[in-house]
Amino acid sequence: MRFVRVDWLTSTMAVMVLILSACGGGGGSGERGEDAGPTPLPTPSPVPGGTAAAPATMSLTRPNEITGDPFNNYFKVDVDVGDTLILRSTLAGVLADQDFARCSANPDEYVGIRLNAEIRSCSLNFRYTFETAGEYRFQLGYPDQNFGYFEVAILPAGFKPAPADDASGAPDAPLPIDFTGDNELLVNDFYNHFAYDAKAGDTLYVQGYLDREESRQDTSRCVSNASYESYYAFGVISDDLNAFSCSSSFERRFEEAGRYYLNFRFKRATAGYFRAVVAESP
Repeated sequence: MRFVRVDWLTSTMAVMVLILSACGGGGGSGERGEDAGPTPLPTPSPVPGGTAAAPATMSLTRPNEITGDPFNNYFKVDVDVGDTLILRSTLAGVLADQDFARCSANPDEYVGIRLNAEIRSCSLNFRYTFETAGEYRFQLGYPDQNFGYFEVAILPAGFKPAPADDASGAPDAPLPIDFTGDNELLVNDFYNHFAYDAKAGDTLYVQGYLDREESRQDTSRCVSNASYESYYAFGVISDDLNAFSCSSSFERRFEEAGRYYLNFRFKRATAGYFRAVVAESP
């Protein structure tokens, strides 16, 4: 069994809940029902955002702050042609179904994750491949003055990061799959990236063991809305497929040899682990 990664959110969460309750928590309520998500911590200190007139430079090495006021949540980033940007928000309060619905129905009122005011995601996750090099501007904001931080990775065109045992599990630092024991899954799916070097004809079988299983309603919604930016999408996604498995299990036959990537994400602050085996081609 290998549990080497530490989610820095969880270690002092109880202390920070008391602190945030006392001081107001930076512009939003940290209590959003029994499914309240992880509470952002001040260390490492997130990079503050800017305004539309003076956006802050987005950090690729530190968390970037999301305040309860979208007016102050502007960031800029420089990219090259073919770069893929992967962004994941962590919020003090859970992103509920009605929050997603409000954001989707009212684009002028709710921001979500917005790229150049044209491309947006109403969920915690965003991924985009740039066709033109240059500076791009992001704005973030969630319903009910929800606040927290987001993390970002940029994968250059053609970049195939190698898995390493001491990697963080971020998109640009994937972990190898342990076929002899348990592979830890964190609540923050930004760190749930794994890589596998497959032989032609290999079939990978994955089974997740989670703290809490998704409901039938969630599964039904996922099947109908399994794109990367969908709030309802969960399960396992392979790097060349734009649909999640909508379950904790995954099966994939690799017709061609190569390095493949998997990302695991689940709703409602779910963690756990998965086990995997490979059936080689006869």
